[in-house]
Amino acid sequence: MVIIDLNSKKITRFFDLPETQSDRKAPATPELLFFNPEKLHIPPRFVNFADSRKTGKQVSARRTFAPRSHTPMKNLRTIRIILTLLFLAAAIAYACFPKPAHHAAALMPYTQIVPSMIAVSIGAILFWLAATFLLGRAYCAAFCPVGAIQDGVIFLHRKISPRRRPRRYRPHRNVRYHLLIIYIVCLISGFLAVPYLLEPWNMFLNIASAVNADATQATWIRLGTGTATGVVAGIVSLVAIAVWAWFADRDFCNTVCPVGTVLGLPDNYQLMHIEIDPDLCVNCGKCEETCRAGCIKVLSRYVDNSRCVLCFDCLAACPNDAIRYQSNRNRPATPLSRRVGRAGR
Repeated sequence: MVIIDLNSKKITRFFDLPETQSDRKAPATPELLFFNPEKLHIPPRFVNFADSRKTGKQVSARRTFAPRSHTPMKNLRTIRIILTLLFLAAAIAYACFPKPAHHAAALMPYTQIVPSMIAVSIGAILFWLAATFLLGRAYCAAFCPVGAIQDGVIFLHRKISPRRRPRRYRPHRNVRYHLLIIYIVCLISGFLAVPYLLEPWNMFLNIASAVNADATQATWIRLGTGTATGVVAGIVSLVAIAVWAWFADRDFCNTVCPVGTVLGLPDNYQLMHIEIDPDLCVNCGKCEETCRAGCIKVLSRYVDNSRCVLCFDCLAACPNDAIRYQSNRNRPATPLSRRVGRAGR
């Protein structure tokens, strides 16, 4: 607990007592800290200040949960879901019908990273470079059809098993870099079967070939195999993605997908990123429990933005707006000044 006296300009901070029966009756040890009330920054949702000169009482400040607020940060998740549904519908219209159901669906390959690079679409390449350095893994958030399928499986899992075990932080693994090297070597050497199985857009076309065999017929014939190979590859890919998402959420994007690995490389240079405000965070753990990429470690106030797929679930779950999508890096904003000493010395 923290006692703030605005008249004497002192803070008395009582340390937490050990949780034992014998120590509960022992008096707390106070620590006096001098501060400048004009420079002291404590979030107003945590403290209600009262001047002791007027009230004659000191102020007891405890960290509590604030009422859930509807800030623009909360709307990012809704916007992301709407974009995901729109681009998934366009991808289905393009791949699952002999002719695109709408002329806008014919533009879907140009919104994908690898097809744009193969077609040497300079505009699309520059767009994704700028989007990655400015926003982070925006492609994984709303434009990837495989990511949308995983989000659908995660949604069904939450509805079927509402009491599922909460998510926890998963440590960084280097296996994704090994798979990226294999992907690049196979792409350069001309062994295109591996890229067609791992790249998300081609993986989605393989899945769609179970409905429309023409989606991948030219691809697999060019590789010297029949259309049935693409259909089998699509069914296996769909089952693998569904099972992986059911048990590990979006971990596939940070372990196997080569596009996700490449997009996570410039995380230290991107403008926007997810940050935890240490002065607002109350260690409730809701952001870590809802993170489908397993990249939030709330006790360390750490977010691994190289693995963040920008689902914005954490922003919607935080009751104190302590986790935000912003351009600057957070530092502790509450200067508890210098330590003076213990009371009574």
